[in-house]
Amino acid sequence: MRLPTLSKLAFAMVALYVILLSLMPIASSLLGGGEWIGLERGAYYYRNNKLEVRLTGYPEGLGKPRIYIYAPNASYRPILFIEFDDRESTVNGLSLYHDSMNVTLKSQDDFMIMTYYLQGNANVRKVIAPREERVEVGLESEAPVEYSLVLRGRNCTYVNGLPVRRGSPVALSSGSLRISFEVRGVGRGLAELNFSSPVSTWIFKDERDRCTFVVEHYGRSLSMSLRGEIEARAVSPISFIATNVVNHRLTQLLLPLVALLAVATGWLLWKRI
Repeated sequence: MRLPTLSKLAFAMVALYVILLSLMPIASSLLGGGEWIGLERGAYYYRNNKLEVRLTGYPEGLGKPRIYIYAPNASYRPILFIEFDDRESTVNGLSLYHDSMNVTLKSQDDFMIMTYYLQGNANVRKVIAPREERVEVGLESEAPVEYSLVLRGRNCTYVNGLPVRRGSPVALSSGSLRISFEVRGVGRGLAELNFSSPVSTWIFKDERDRCTFVVEHYGRSLSMSLRGEIEARAVSPISFIATNVVNHRLTQLLLPLVALLAVATGWLLWKRI
């Protein structure tokens, strides 16, 4: 086999490798259909076209989980609208973060399961199940316990039609919460929390307009479904293109085109040598 033929074969193999490599992100997105991706030290994230769910790694007690949503006609960056605080959340008065003797984490299908081992056999399992437009979070224990869950959210303005102001906690006893909130520079949004059983909820607003929800319940289990959306804003085509030019979905489509362009350019340059 002549040397030029070997050179062409080597170039073809490298070109094929580059093109296949560029197709991996979009293939993973299409075939995976939404999967938990593991990072370092117990950190995970889940992403689909509507939302993202992130779990911070050990030993962080915040973000178990953090739930993000995408705003229409805005940047590709998802917007945090609620997170679970294990440092402040308690079971029978024991902190899920400070008082747990051990915490295990594992993914099963599209579920993420966290198990907290507490004193007095008050072990609790938290199951996080992202769906297309919502996230379901459930807690289970072997015996009835007192749950006090702390969730932190955006600048909430109304909860079940009641205004939320600084220094004036709102107390509710309901099986669902309908929360109106605002995202500075983006617009207004709406979050819905539906509980499996009626709960007692305290809503606080701090000096930075962030809202804290303290959800109290007594029983063996409690599950909730969380859904959020941000109103679409009319934007110019130029602004839309500019804010989405680095969109991860758009990038997945552009990578193969860039790879083909690079291979074609390399071939033309190689022929001139």
